[in-house]
Amino acid sequence: MPMKNPYGMDTDPGACPSAPASCTQLVHGYGDVTAEFLFVPEMVHPNAAGSPLTGYPPLQELLYQTGFADQASPEATLENAFVAPLVRFAPEADPTTAAYQECEPFFDAELRSINPEVVVALGPGAVRQLLSRLSTVAPESVTLPAAHGTKIRGRGFAIVASVAPAALDEAAQGTLIEALDAILSIDYRQTKGQRDP
Repeated sequence: MPMKNPYGMDTDPGACPSAPASCTQLVHGYGDVTAEFLFVPEMVHPNAAGSPLTGYPPLQELLYQTGFADQASPEATLENAFVAPLVRFAPEADPTTAAYQECEPFFDAELRSINPEVVVALGPGAVRQLLSRLSTVAPESVTLPAAHGTKIRGRGFAIVASVAPAALDEAAQGTLIEALDAILSIDYRQTKGQRDP
């Protein structure tokens, strides 16, 4: 299957009425459809052209440094990693509730298909949305950047909180790489089926 939009989802921006007039296409998931690691940016970059990695060099570098990508590039071949943005377009300001709701069916379909072991929530909006829907941990109890690199129990998988892709400077990349390396060094598959106490 192709790396880019492997499930053939509709890219017509008309599917998301909140998308600005400048949006020419929705940008869907990218990567390995058999992945155990799902990376979830809050939204795509304004320059994204079919790949949610476009415009986020720090995220590209992170995936390369952790061995998930063969190069630090928006067109990298990913192995054991899939990138699925919550909002499939670049809003003119912070994403609205309507933007999340309009794009939710796309994200949910990819989440169910990938069925990951570990979900990396990239940015405060992603952390808030994923915890409110996929964990019993209260979203307001997890704040960034303090919780950056923290592993949280989700419903059937681990959630790792992270700053947004644009905020992944060298120090933040190092912290997240350490957190992911720690997960990769253990039997992270044991998260399946576990529930929060």
